[in-house]
Parts: sequence; structure tokens; C-alpha cells
Amino acid sequence: MKPAAQDDLAICSAILPLIMSWQDLDSAVEVLSLDADPNEWDVLLAGQGITLRKSIDETHDGWSLITRLDACDDLSPDDLKAWAFETLHRLKPGGLLVLGGTVPEHTSFYRDEAYASPEAVAQITHDAGFARACVISPDLNPSDRSLYSALYGASTKFAVVAQSDAFGKAFDVFSPGFLQLSALSVPRRFKLAEEELHARIHSSEVGLNKRVTQWEGVLSQAQATLRDQEKEIAHLNTELEALRADLKRATRRRGLRKLAYEIKKKLKPKSEVPGPSETAPSTNAAEKATAVQETQSTDRLSRQNGQTTLAPVEPISLSAREIALRNRLFDEQET
Repeated sequence: MKPAAQDDLAICSAILPLIMSWQDLDSAVEVLSLDADPNEWDVLLAGQGITLRKSIDETHDGWSLITRLDACDDLSPDDLKAWAFETLHRLKPGGLLVLGGTVPEHTSFYRDEAYASPEAVAQITHDAGFARACVISPDLNPSDRSLYSALYGASTKFAVVAQSDAFGKAFDVFSPGFLQLSALSVPRRFKLAEEELHARIHSSEVGLNKRVTQWEGVLSQAQATLRDQEKEIAHLNTELEALRADLKRATRRRGLRKLAYEIKKKLKPKSEVPGPSETAPSTNAAEKATAVQETQSTDRLSRQNGQTTLAPVEPISLSAREIALRNRLFDEQET
């Protein structure tokens, strides 16, 4: 479907409830279309069992509805007012006149200032003698309440529906339809789009605040865990320092024990040497030879068995101070 045909169909669909209201008053609904190509009306009205007339009869008065959806684009305001005044006398009491045109703000269609705006057309019908009028600007996507749809989803065509004066039911039966048409106005469409936008913003804020609250809880728990780990690390560092101090003291004691061991080892051979006043026991040559032979045999046996008679040496090295103390003691002892 072409965009223009889609816009005309949207306008005709908005007017259809008013035509159906005529059936509550008169089953013989007479609809006249002065449009060059009223195909959309043919389809809609044929589905409701209503015949659409396409030529005006100068002798016939009492039309239920007369439409001309291109009048606002073809006629100047003065000609439009004169034509509306003439058409008013061809309608039944409470009859409807529909005048249409292209939205002035539509970029693909240029209308100079000589042509009336939709609001000006509604005022022209009032001046021509019609009792009430409303502007129709159909929403091509009624289910889409986004701001983009409100700005760019509206029809490029508009229509003004005017009703002639009548008394009682002939006038009041159309009031619900006019209220429904008013709900499709441009301000109402922007109002709905604004409400939808605010609802989305509020929903996004609620969701964002919920996520922020959840992450704040996770962050707080992580910070508490980090503080506990910091305390544990500090406690382990304290224990480590204490162990280092104990190790240092133990190492120092082992070094002192080694020093004392070496001093004792150095002093022991000297204490076992006989002094000049001591007399060695007399031994004969045979006993000495036997002793030397036994000693050599014992040494050979020890070497064969891999045994050593050296004293164990501590694997802890002495500090410089301990070495100096040892050397001084040994020097004094030798002296």
C-alpha cells in the first residue's frame, strides 16, 4: 500500500465509527464522496453494507455525510469557507462534513501561507455555521507509544470533521465519536508518548537502583573479607617475626656451643700430655713392638671399615666476633 493510501485509510477508519452511529438514527445512511479516488471508502463502507455515492445531485438534500479529503490542498481559505457554507445546506440535521488535506509540516509537500492549517480549517467550519468540529491526525502505529512514533509515525494527512446543528439524539449520538476523535489529536499523542517515555525512564531507574544495591552488598562483603585477610596477614607477620627472633637466638646458642666445643677440643690434648715431673712407665722393647703392631692393625681395620675417629663438626659457621674470640683464646693458651 502506498503511503498516501495508507494515510487516507487511517483517516477513513477514524471516521467510520461516526458513520456507524447514523445507523442508530436512520438505516438509510447516505454517504457522498467528492474525492477523485475514494477506493478506501469503497472498501470500508462496502463491508458495512453502505453504498458510497460519488456524484452530487443538485436536487437532493439530506446527505448523512459528505467527504472531500483533498479540499484543504485545493481551496484557499475563502473558497473553502464558501464551499463549506454551501455544503451545510445539503446535510441532514446533525450531518457530517469531512475536509482533508496534507499536514503543513510534512517535508515532501509544500503548502504556502495562502492555505489554511488544520486548526484554521476547523475555525472556518465554525464560521460557516457548523455546530462543532475536531481535527483528526491519525496515528499509523497506535500500539507504539514511543516518542519516535509520535514525531514520525503520524499520518501525513489530516482531516477536519464538522457537524451541523441538530436537537436531541440527532446531535448527541455523535458525541462519543467526537470524543474518540479528540483522543487521536496531536497533543494527545505526544502526551501518551511522554507518559510512555517517563514510564520507561522510571523502570530503568528502578532496575538500575536495584543493581546498584546488589553490587553495593557484594562490595561490602568483599571489603569485609579483605579486612579479615589483612588481620590474618598481620597476625602471620607477627608470628613470623617471633620465629625469626627465636631462630636468631637458637643460631647464636649453637654458635657458642660450637665455640666451646672447639676450645675444649683444643685444650684436651694438652691436658693429656704428661708433665716433666711425671715418669712414664717402663716398658720393654717387646711390649712396645706389640703395642705398635696392635695400633697399626686397629688403624688398618678402621680404614677398611670406613670408620673415622674424628669428632663431629657442627654445620654452623662462626661469626667474625666468635672467630676473633676463639683465636685470642687459642693464642693465649698456646702462650
